Amino acid sequence: MTEDVPEPAPRDELTDLEQQIAELRRQSAEVRRRVGQQWDAPTDSAEIATELQGAEEAEAFLRALEARRDAVLEKLGINPVRYRREHGELSDDRPRERFDP
Repeated sequence: MTEDVPEPAPRDELTDLEQQIAELRRQSAEVRRRVGQQWDAPTDSAEIATELQGAEEAEAFLRALEARRDAVLEKLGINPVRYRREHGELSDDRPRERFDP
């Protein structure tokens, strides 16, 4: 017998997703900053490659979280593009999001 676990309310899920997205962005930026500061130091290139691969994997997961957030926003009747623009994620001074089908 399996127990049905209730799905979180959309607003609670949105809050949780926003926290996860913010933390992943912070972690990814920190890794890239560390690697960028070490560009002229004698370092192990395999270690740098591993760190960059971790950052890229985190960014891929971040895109999945953002897609899930967009789905929750739509469920709440909120336009995801407008939401991102109002929350500073889309602006004229930032590159446009890359489309990954």
